[in-house]
Amino acid sequence: MNRTTINFILSSTKLIMKRLLLFLPFLLGALSISAQYDIVELQYPVKAVKAGAVGPDGYYLLAYHKEKRTEDNVIRRYYTPELVHVNFNMEVQWRKRFPVAMFHSLTSIQVDDNSIYLGGTDHNTGNEKSNGWVVCIDQSGNKKWEKRFSYPNYHTVEGREVILTPDGDLLFTGHAYRNFNSYGSPVIYRLNKYGDVVWKSLYGTKYTLPHFNHGTFTQDGNLIFGGHVYPDNQSLRVSNTPRAWVAKINLATGALMWDRYHKISSKSFLYAFSEAENGKLLGIGHANDDILVTKLSAIGELQDSETTGTCDKSHLRFIYKNPQTGISYAVGECIDERSNPKHLETVLAIFDQNLKEIDRLTIDAN
Repeated sequence: MNRTTINFILSSTKLIMKRLLLFLPFLLGALSISAQYDIVELQYPVKAVKAGAVGPDGYYLLAYHKEKRTEDNVIRRYYTPELVHVNFNMEVQWRKRFPVAMFHSLTSIQVDDNSIYLGGTDHNTGNEKSNGWVVCIDQSGNKKWEKRFSYPNYHTVEGREVILTPDGDLLFTGHAYRNFNSYGSPVIYRLNKYGDVVWKSLYGTKYTLPHFNHGTFTQDGNLIFGGHVYPDNQSLRVSNTPRAWVAKINLATGALMWDRYHKISSKSFLYAFSEAENGKLLGIGHANDDILVTKLSAIGELQDSETTGTCDKSHLRFIYKNPQTGISYAVGECIDERSNPKHLETVLAIFDQNLKEIDRLTIDAN
């Protein structure tokens, strides 16, 4: 990795961040009042930008929630998801809202040559229930199909992520809950391009509070997930000591091939993975409030780990491997909570083909 390439990555990232900042006044625009559902606007109508992607035409897609509440109930909030398509100058090309009586949440975007896939949760099923929610739209924002997903004998499914598989299907991930107050278990649905379920499977039921984060496809055509669990022990759960968790899943059937958990510190979380040619794994996340980088064998055994932190809270959450060069780029945040206002930096860690860290850069996000 030469300095020219690193400078290009930094300049590109800064440019995107500047454009997003220019876009904030639009995101903070006023909401119109909806008399149909007796909903009024909030002072801060935008809850958060939840997901982003590059569209088929190279322009940006941003998903965010507009927050509403009823006049007589300030506790219950309502979110209207909106997808906005903007060009390189942050000029809106089109926007698509998903108006609902209560609220949906939109947390993931995936794009192929013909369609845009949105994943999240439909909270409109009544009796405090929710279903996983996937919508497919065309490049102009017109809906092609919409599906909702539940799981047998489970009260609620909250959707998390839509992932495009190497062979052209979709994976929809989330968490299933037996009742309103229960602990959830990770669930994955494999869908065809029309949203029909090919298989669905539940994971981590032998643990307390199992949680999946992001999935990575392996060279053998299967799937690695990172997350955290509490081993099924009351004292561990009460003392709040999550352990880093990694699981491998058969992409063809949904069967769990193996899973491992590792106590790296008192609180350990894994978010995403990159795979070397020899099958070894690089796992990123955070341990307590420090960045966590782990090296694992091809079957998830812990071989090495390192924690580093230069601010109050730091983590790595996403990783991308360039298939041509084998270089992996991990992105996260470094937050100094003692400053006023809080100081935020974007962290970029770069790893070579053998998963060795070769550089770490920070970008001031304030």
